[in-house]
Amino acid sequence: MAVNDEQRERLVQIVGRLTSDDHAREAMPGWTIGALLAHLAFWDRLVVERWTQAIADGATIPAGLSDVLTDLINGASLPQWTAMPGPLAGREAVAAAEAVDACVEGLEEARVAAAEAAGLGRLIDRSRHRVEHLDAIAAALEADAAAR
Repeated sequence: MAVNDEQRERLVQIVGRLTSDDHAREAMPGWTIGALLAHLAFWDRLVVERWTQAIADGATIPAGLSDVLTDLINGASLPQWTAMPGPLAGREAVAAAEAVDACVEGLEEARVAAAEAAGLGRLIDRSRHRVEHLDAIAAALEADAAAR
C-alpha cells in the first residue's frame, strides 16, 4: 500500500535524524519519543503475528482486540518501552514497519477486503497508527527546536 510505504519512509527519515537527547524527549504526556517508537514496533509486530496465526488457523482475518485490552497492553508495556534504549527502539520500529508492510502486501485480496469489511482496516493500513505517533514526534522535535 502506498500510504504504508509513505509513512514507513517518514519513520525512517525521523529515526535517522534523532539524537540521544531526542529519544528521551517527551512527545506526549508520559510518552518519550523512544517509548513511542518501541510502541510502534510492538504493534506492527503484533499485527504480523495476528495475520500469521489467522492464516495458519485457516481464518480469513485475525481475531479483533477490544479497546480495553489495547489500553491495558499499552499501560502495562509503557515502562518497558520507556526503558528501551532509544536507538534500539528506532531500529526496531523501522524493522517492524518493514515486516508488517511486507506481510500486508502479501495478503490475498479477499483477506484485505474481509478485514476492511469487519472494521479491521488498521490491520491493513498501518499508516494510520504511524501518522498519529510520527506527528507527535515531529511536533515535539519542532517545539524543542523553537525553544533553542
